[in-house]
Amino acid sequence: MENSGSMDNAMQTAINLVSKMHHEFLMPEHLLYGLVQQEEFKAALWQIDVNDEDIKNELKEWLDVQECVTVGHTIPTPSMQFTEIIKNALTLAVKRNARFVDVREYSEAILMLQDSMAAYVLGSKIEGYEEQFLNTLETFYSERNMEEYENEGPMGADDVQPDSWKSLVTDISKEAETHTPLIGRERELDRTIQILCRMEKNNPLHVGDPGVGKTAIIYGLAKRINKNDVPPRLRGCKIYGVEMGQLLAGAQYRGDFEKRIKIVLDGAAKENAIIYLDEIHNIIGAGRGSDGGPDASNILKPYLESGRIKFIGATTHEEYNRKMAKDRSITRRFQMIDIKEPSVDEAIRIIIGLQPSLQSFHNVVYRKDTLEYAVRASAKHITDRRLPDKAIDLIDEAGAMLEVHPLNRTRQYVTKAHIDEVLTKVCKIQANALKDNDNTQLEFLRQYILDKIYGQDKAVNEVTDAVMMAKAGLNDDNKPLASLLFVGPTGVGKTEVARVLAKELGVELVRFDMSEYTEKHAVAKLIGSPAGY
Repeated sequence: MENSGSMDNAMQTAINLVSKMHHEFLMPEHLLYGLVQQEEFKAALWQIDVNDEDIKNELKEWLDVQECVTVGHTIPTPSMQFTEIIKNALTLAVKRNARFVDVREYSEAILMLQDSMAAYVLGSKIEGYEEQFLNTLETFYSERNMEEYENEGPMGADDVQPDSWKSLVTDISKEAETHTPLIGRERELDRTIQILCRMEKNNPLHVGDPGVGKTAIIYGLAKRINKNDVPPRLRGCKIYGVEMGQLLAGAQYRGDFEKRIKIVLDGAAKENAIIYLDEIHNIIGAGRGSDGGPDASNILKPYLESGRIKFIGATTHEEYNRKMAKDRSITRRFQMIDIKEPSVDEAIRIIIGLQPSLQSFHNVVYRKDTLEYAVRASAKHITDRRLPDKAIDLIDEAGAMLEVHPLNRTRQYVTKAHIDEVLTKVCKIQANALKDNDNTQLEFLRQYILDKIYGQDKAVNEVTDAVMMAKAGLNDDNKPLASLLFVGPTGVGKTEVARVLAKELGVELVRFDMSEYTEKHAVAKLIGSPAGY
């Protein structure tokens, strides 16, 4: 049994809200928020003197404090309570011999939940009028569903409206006009255009680490197409983004997901369209049931082979090797383009190109030397992410901080001190490690150590010389300031020299007493116990 058109719309609104708020799970609260947006639902609430804005505000406050997912792209997963709603709504529809599973059934299923914020919010507002509210919902929505059914008939892949497939995709060509500009990447963009102009296997595949700018290249391509700055073969093309999560949303029964993909692909085939598949590795296994059967990749293969639609994919090296590399029939139809992390100089050029839009958004001023410092500092201190994404985040965060805590001046300037503060707070980097420009204390470092360490003048000289050489910039940034080995009998001051040096440099001393690791099993203190212990 299928959902009614109104419920499909509510489901789609809920999915969009999950993506917008970066939540991991699709919950009943998202669904109720989607229902409250509909005019029939609002009218039913007004019949019992309930303001729909009160429900939306309470739901928004609760959703705002829910945990967000910030790493990578994830497909929203239905929560246990959301799954329970679907089961209960279907059961209620079957008992009533309904043609569709409609809003009344889902609303009643929400009220049946235990320990649910959605059930509490809706139940508290309609308390004492539950039956009247549900009957009003059934009346309002049944009239709308009957009109849709008589006018359009059951919606299938053959009688779908010409432009209805566009509701399942994102119009990147339209959004490109307001997107941040693409700076650099001329070689990768030219290679992408060249592959798109091939007669066969004209499907580029962008592979690169998260944050290097794979999606930005697509928006840059869309802008060039809009300006007709492409070969004649690509002029007039439209780029549409397709996400598996959007196609899977609300697909309860076998065949729903496949039907949606066919609707999108058949609609795109009638236009001069380019389909962008971000996180393309998700097509492997998407829509496949527990008993096997075809998945999204099998449905795409005929379209990839025919060349009627051009596809552009994007994924990371890890996901490509883990999922896509095993399916030769898919990878051979794509031409891989390696999107490498830009160098520091290239990243600086990208950041300077984004300077006007960042300044306009935060109403602050970024100095050129501050932007360069932010790029170099992010490249040096943030090792688990890639340029230019980590540098953009750093500069964006500094602008937001100055916008929230403005200085007493007409123009707000983002300085290196703001960048250091963001690195210290957000990236958990010790403030003293960022003080590379203030080396005045090194002039007296030797004397400070000698005042506390007696009889080890030669060793102290070697230590201070190594530190000064590193601070002068004569060592590799990817290596420590110095690697020192103190050798001598017990009690001569080896540990004390290390302790005093750490204190004078303002860094934390982490001490490992290796006498505690003489036994083989003692390594568990460092790396943890093996499985089963």
